[in-house]
Amino acid sequence: CKFAQPAGDCDICPAGKFSDSISTRCSSCPAGHYSSATGATSSNTCQACEAGKASSSRGAPSESSCELCGQGLSSNGAICKICDADEFSDGKTCHKCDSSSSWVIIVLSILSFLVVGWYVGRISASRQRMIRLKVITTFFQTAEL
Repeated sequence: CKFAQPAGDCDICPAGKFSDSISTRCSSCPAGHYSSATGATSSNTCQACEAGKASSSRGAPSESSCELCGQGLSSNGAICKICDADEFSDGKTCHKCDSSSSWVIIVLSILSFLVVGWYVGRISASRQRMIRLKVITTFFQTAEL
């Protein structure tokens, strides 16, 4: 309230709102903030939502007004945002992907495909020989009957 005004002329602000020494009216905590204090006399009572949570409404009365953003999202307090394509989220904030680990994964994947391809090629050639041997053996066994 204004310093010179009698106490009866001031509003007692509910949770989520505050009144500074200049104003006789209550102001809301900004989006992304909350205040559970009643009768707050400073905007300093408005607490920011913790990382990974957001509250888009002004005048939030409690921490439960800050909702969890979820996987793949981060928050600036007021809104949840999708991480960029080269980022991942730990459920709270977005982090840049390590480009060197991406290259390692790509190289290992290519090498794996090459080794598997070579191995499958080797199995196929030996199976072809086994099939030829079975056909020849079956032919001679049938001829003996």
